[in-house]
Amino acid sequence: MCICINCLYINNCSAYSIVQRQHYAPTSKQLNLYMLFTPRAPIINVNIKHNSRVLNVDWDIVECLSFIDNPGSWME
Repeated sequence: MCICINCLYINNCSAYSIVQRQHYAPTSKQLNLYMLFTPRAPIINVNIKHNSRVLNVDWDIVECLSFIDNPGSWME
């Protein structure tokens, strides 16, 4: 599970923006590309599952030195 959903920086983090694009998820807010936050040392876990001709790829940020706990910040 991506730790970003409980991070203070979710709405302007460049690493999370990359993960969102990999999931083809539309952004709920327009990200200002000039104001993106660059996190320190994010670790992105990529899980690849192959099942009956279907390839599923799941991207999650599992560790980040910039993480600041702020539960529910993704809803703001």
